[in-house]
Amino acid sequence: MNNSIVETENLCKKYGNKLVVKDVNMHVRRGKIYGIIGKNGAGKTSIIKMILGLIHKTSGQVRIFGKDTDECRQALVGRIGYMIEPNGFYSNLSARENLMIYTRIQGSINPNVVMDALQAVNLPSDDRKKFRNFSLGMKQRLALALAIMNDPEIIILDEPTNGLDPIGISDMRRYIKKLQQERNKTILLSSHQLSEVEVLADDIGIIDDGRILAECEIEKIKKESKQSIKVEVDNIKKSAVVLEAKGIKNFVIQGEHQIAVYEKNISSYDINRMLMDRDIKVSTIFTEFFNLERYFNNAIGGKVNP
Repeated sequence: MNNSIVETENLCKKYGNKLVVKDVNMHVRRGKIYGIIGKNGAGKTSIIKMILGLIHKTSGQVRIFGKDTDECRQALVGRIGYMIEPNGFYSNLSARENLMIYTRIQGSINPNVVMDALQAVNLPSDDRKKFRNFSLGMKQRLALALAIMNDPEIIILDEPTNGLDPIGISDMRRYIKKLQQERNKTILLSSHQLSEVEVLADDIGIIDDGRILAECEIEKIKKESKQSIKVEVDNIKKSAVVLEAKGIKNFVIQGEHQIAVYEKNISSYDINRMLMDRDIKVSTIFTEFFNLERYFNNAIGGKVNP
């Protein structure tokens, strides 16, 4: 992918004798949201921690802003914000008090950074509620506030919606999208929830067993994915003959009673009519559109080129 602001090249990680990240090549474009999708234990968190320098890589390279992070790690401080569990917040302090401690640690002299960060995630700066009494959603929002507090150019989020209820997920999704659209942030996030990545991400990297199996722009996948019309019929052989006689060649028989038609310039109404005119009973007919879950499963099954 062009215009990459974060890249990995042949990135590997071993824990003891076990290789858990295997020659990972990733490309995160400037101003975009990149979603790493994979099952639990696939290697997502290890990749993120190596990018951040929180754990040592075994081999390979990480480049941020075009520079090898081994040579410029200190210079990146302040330009990258991140949110990874567990969060080191004090249970007896409020949201504002917790962030104020971090401003002192980070040496910030701008008194407005805490209020701006809390406002961005809809946490009141004057609320005295202690962290120990926060809901999980509030804890996640405070962690996001910490990640963006010094206005970083890149924000890295590990499973940001994990454990949240539907309202919390919706809120977190909205905050992340606003950071990209209104503040022009580059965001790298990991998730095992395909629906969340499909809604948020511009680009995806599918990981399984420590390897990136596919990396692509969501819009490109949508354009290249075949839209199909699925038809359930009582006579599959006769249906195939009718379709071919009508000049429809691009179809696949799927089981004893289902046909998937991949012709672009024909409607489900047309197919239904031509079959019924030949006394073929159509029990179900529907159009199937792009679905990230299907693409993910195809990648895991080896049907998608990396």
